Amino acid sequence: MYSAVAFEEQLQPLDPKAISALTAAQLRVPNPKWLLVEEGFTLSREHEIESLFAIANGYVGNRGSLAEGSPLSAPATFVAGVFRELRTPGAVPELMLLPDWTAMRISIAGQPLNIERGEILEHRRILDMRRGMFGENGAIAIPTDASRAFLPFA
Repeated sequence: MYSAVAFEEQLQPLDPKAISALTAAQLRVPNPKWLLVEEGFTLSREHEIESLFAIANGYVGNRGSLAEGSPLSAPATFVAGVFRELRTPGAVPELMLLPDWTAMRISIAGQPLNIERGEILEHRRILDMRRGMFGENGAIAIPTDASRAFLPFA
């Protein structure tokens, strides 16, 4: 069960022409059809997006979670063939969840950066299925005691 969040979700309009221009020019991809692009950030879709942007090589896999996390993020790392057996009758072995090695912790003016604390100016997740690469970029305006800090990230 999910708990309510205390911030307003930020929806950004999706412009397919802008995405095509971005993917071809900035990512230097000869064929943008290999890319899965998610523009904007919608907290209620976080589990779905993390699943869609999961990446693996046949041995190790990671969910496409936000590096900085969110209240609904469920980062996970899995190793093929490593299972956990539950000791309850009728339980089926499940993939074992390994420690999250992808987490990133950034502080601004002593406060941890998290996506729900600031104003999302731009946010994008990109999965390049041809090269097997996942990335996230965007910009967040963070309120601080003195003013607002503008944080672009790539």
